[in-house]
Amino acid sequence: MDRIVDDVSGLGCLQVGCTTFEQAAAVRRLVLSDPHGLPKSCEYMGRDAVDVIDGAGRATSQIMQLAGMKRMAPLWDIKVRGV
Repeated sequence: MDRIVDDVSGLGCLQVGCTTFEQAAAVRRLVLSDPHGLPKSCEYMGRDAVDVIDGAGRATSQIMQLAGMKRMAPLWDIKVRGV
């Protein structure tokens, strides 16, 4: 597996990253082997989506850190307008 991140949100979440289909299939088999341990929900994101979100999240975090949250509102308004 590429990575496993356990409960980064504090909500009991587990993030599993797989680099191959075979790894993903093995994780699926493992999860489905115990029906009592099934998650309430499961989400799939492809590598491209993860990379884009990771990059955008890092940039947004840097902007918030440098500019402060009060300055984020006008930026959000620009985003919503699609400018």
